[in-house]
Amino acid sequence: MIISKTQPAIPDWLPDWTKPDQYPDPETASSRQWAWEFLRRNPKYQELWEEYRALTSDYIPVLRRDHPLWEIVQRFKREFGVKIVADPAMPSTDRYFVVYPGFVSQSLKYDMKPAVDWPEDEDIPVHDIEDPAEVVMHFNLRLPIDTQIAAAKQILEREANHLKGVLKIPGRRSRRRIRKYRDYLRILDATARGATDDEIAQVIYPNSMTGKRMVRDGRKAARPLRDGKYLFIVIMGEKPRWD
Repeated sequence: MIISKTQPAIPDWLPDWTKPDQYPDPETASSRQWAWEFLRRNPKYQELWEEYRALTSDYIPVLRRDHPLWEIVQRFKREFGVKIVADPAMPSTDRYFVVYPGFVSQSLKYDMKPAVDWPEDEDIPVHDIEDPAEVVMHFNLRLPIDTQIAAAKQILEREANHLKGVLKIPGRRSRRRIRKYRDYLRILDATARGATDDEIAQVIYPNSMTGKRMVRDGRKAARPLRDGKYLFIVIMGEKPRWD
């Protein structure tokens, strides 16, 4: 990152915001790609990554609860919904993106395994869930019930906290605005590099009489997506839903 005393750290991997072809294509990019593009621009995620990298160096140790890296990994889960940590410098077009990052839930249409050991000789059944707010959790009657319920409660509360204010948004307001996401990212990157609203408007909205207002509105919409509501993009799944 490029760090200045007069402005926040500027990642040196930021694309050239004046060139839209350096950003995901709204016609082909998946919801998971958009979620990652917003998340990797989150300054707090970048800061936590620096802490993580300082402890891992060139290798990732076998994690134990007494290792300093353990709590950092748990923070990635709690604060960002990421269980497989990824370098923010990795674009969503990277070939490793199929694995990294691993969101805690790419969609809430999933089966939740309780936070206890599942017998290796048993398959975890799969359920077809329609409502993205539904969760199926499996319990093992051979294991202590109270322990599993306590673990399930923690998982559900964590997931509900990640999605606070998201699943309650009804109708058209809950639809993804994929067509605007590339512009949102460009506005964030241009702002990070110190471009003025006039400069941004001239490049992104050159033919609009209200370009500056569109830049301001775009920034207002982009920051919440960067700072937490990228999870909303993930849970909406892969099917395009246009405004």
